[in-house]
Parts: sequence; structure tokens; C-alpha cells
Amino acid sequence: MFDGEPIFFSAPHEFRAWLERHHTTATECVVGYWKTHTAEPSLRWAEAVREALCFGWIDGQRRSIDDERHMQRFTPRKSRRWSAVNVALVADLEAEGRMTEAGRQAFAARDTSEEPYSTSKRPSQLPAEFDERLRRDHPKAAAFWDSTPPSYRKLRSFWISDAKRPETRERRFGLLVAACAAGERIQ
Repeated sequence: MFDGEPIFFSAPHEFRAWLERHHTTATECVVGYWKTHTAEPSLRWAEAVREALCFGWIDGQRRSIDDERHMQRFTPRKSRRWSAVNVALVADLEAEGRMTEAGRQAFAARDTSEEPYSTSKRPSQLPAEFDERLRRDHPKAAAFWDSTPPSYRKLRSFWISDAKRPETRERRFGLLVAACAAGERIQ
């Protein structure tokens, strides 16, 4: 997932300079952050997202390095849905004159069929047929599923229901059942 060593930028303008040089050629940038308790000068997540959007890039998963640092992968955007938050950010960045042509092109190429897209519209429960099967056929897995936090259940419910093909939904459901039966979460 994280192919490179993290780059620790001390301020937004440093990340922007990196993006100016590499946004058309790089496939990712692993950004390192110092946690606030360290008092090390560090780019912050919200600042990084704003700079990334200007160039048509987006933040991905974040991972801890140690007690003082974490890292996050940034990549060029694909033509997919954009969150309502990012759509609003782009409007602000455009008004500030910060958007680049690459950022405008990525924004124009987005899927607008469900815009503004918000994670609050995602299902918070498994589709009924999967929930019934989980409870009927896999009571141990169902008990573990019920013990997980609502945020995890929402994430995995969406992961299953968002699959376009029925066989993909079935495969994902099978992975969920196996993980829950083992008392584990899918990472």
C-alpha cells in the first residue's frame, strides 16, 4: 500500500512545491506528519488536502509510524465521486486563485451522478438479505459483528452494498463472515 518512505513537509508551501514538480509524473506521495505533541514543524492534514486538491490529487489511508509520527498516501484523483466537503473546498480554492489546471481537469472529470456525495448517505447496516443470512447461518460471526463499533459496521456495509456485481457482493460478504467468525475485523 505504502510504496515509499514518507516525506515530512514542515509547511503547506513545501508540499505545494513538491506537487508542482511531480503531479504529472508521480503515482503517489507518502506524506509524513509529526503529531502535535512533538512540537516539530509539520504540515497538517487539512493543509495537505487543500494543496492536493489544487493539483487533482486526493488523500488516502493514514497509518501510524510510531508514537510521534504518522503517514498518509496521496495519489492523483480518479474520475469518481467527490465528497460534498471536497466539492466545497474546490470552490473555495478556486475563489482564492489556488487551483491549477490539473486540479480543474480532475474536478471536471468527476462523476456528478450522485453529487454532492456524502458519506452520511451510505447505508449503516448490511443489506437485509445479507443480514438475515449472517444471523441465520453464522450466529458466532453475527455476535462478533454486533460487538464492533457502528463506524466499522457502516464502513463494511457500504463496502458490500457498493459492489456493482452480485458475485463481488457475495465474495465480500464471505470475507466478512470469515473474519467475524474468527473474531477479527477486515483491515
